[in-house]
Amino acid sequence: MQASYDLKKDLDYGFLSSIINGLNSGTYTVPAAKTLAKEFVPVVDATDETILKNFVTVFVTNHPEFTELPIIIKRHENDAETRAVLEKMRGHMQSGDLNSAIEVASQHTQ
Repeated sequence: MQASYDLKKDLDYGFLSSIINGLNSGTYTVPAAKTLAKEFVPVVDATDETILKNFVTVFVTNHPEFTELPIIIKRHENDAETRAVLEKMRGHMQSGDLNSAIEVASQHTQ
């Protein structure tokens, strides 16, 4: 599956925010931040979502201080699931089948 631009953008933002915060707090030196950025490049360059997630998993395993990156991935997965449910519901509603639309919603909440 192709990696979404939004997911990559959000991961990049999360990474860069952590770097900025680390530089400001003294947690990272400039050379350390450059090293981390070089390690993070495969995440930014990934075109396949599975590969992207694997890169993030390895990166966070090696650098557990980047705890927000898996959270960003999970949020995107949840958003995609919700959009799929809404599309199913919308299709039923457009065809006038409100019962099926409600059934789809009730199955999603369980």
